[in-house]
Amino acid sequence: MGLLKEIYSFSKGLITDPEERFRALADGGTKAAVPAGIYLLAVLLGALFMKIRPADFPAEFARLALPERGWLYYFSADLLLGALFTAVSSALLLFFLRFFSGGKLFFRALLCAAALHDTIEDTDTT
Repeated sequence: MGLLKEIYSFSKGLITDPEERFRALADGGTKAAVPAGIYLLAVLLGALFMKIRPADFPAEFARLALPERGWLYYFSADLLLGALFTAVSSALLLFFLRFFSGGKLFFRALLCAAALHDTIEDTDTT
């Protein structure tokens, strides 16, 4: 029961005071079981949602005519593939944070991305 209270407190703190919670994570003031519990809870809820969702939700899934799967399939797939995706995206984020950590290059990259975004939005008139 103590771990559930810590998970609830940590989750609430992420919304109300995220800086303090991230500092506690970085300093080792939070047990590793707390973020792992939050991740497992999110994966479990996602698997249950995929099991109870209507057959035609979302519409893109209805067009694929995928077979019905059990919640255990969704749980294991999201646990394995989700963890892999999270690890890869975190590694890429850390790489790019170091790469763009300072200097004028960071601002140039942001301006280029903003200009490209506006250009793409302006040409998308369909």
